[in-house]
Amino acid sequence: MKVRNFIFIVTLASLSSCLKKEEYPPEPVITFNRLETYQGDSARLILDFTDGDGNFGLSDADTLAPNFCGDCPYHMNLHIDYFELQNGQWVEVIPALPFDVRVPFLEPTGQDKSQKGKINVLMLDYYLTSSYDTCKFAVQAFDRALNASNVVETSVFLKE
Repeated sequence: MKVRNFIFIVTLASLSSCLKKEEYPPEPVITFNRLETYQGDSARLILDFTDGDGNFGLSDADTLAPNFCGDCPYHMNLHIDYFELQNGQWVEVIPALPFDVRVPFLEPTGQDKSQKGKINVLMLDYYLTSSYDTCKFAVQAFDRALNASNVVETSVFLKE
């Protein structure tokens, strides 16, 4: 099996002080934007997100137990589960190398600590080799306080 490589970019939208302050809940909220598939086996997963208290993302220093160490449950703060349509039922397939990624922390500036932006995950191997060709992802994010976001599903895609 190929080694999965991920590259991701987090874009934060800055809000001007002269604009009305947008208020978001303290837990992250994610929205599926799109899944772009490219020739071969790579794809880009694009999500929109908000976080009301500005603690979304992890820094390089967030590596301590019990939550953020290398094999701790929240070391990767964007959990991406893979599903295949098998005999009419969606079945989660657990990969040898998880699709989960670690979204970096970008500290908000100014007094308003709320965050709003996009998460772009480049997935160099975005599906598992099997005899089933219809797939989707389910995604959930966690902030530094371990608040869980909603779960979103991608559009259904066919393996190329």
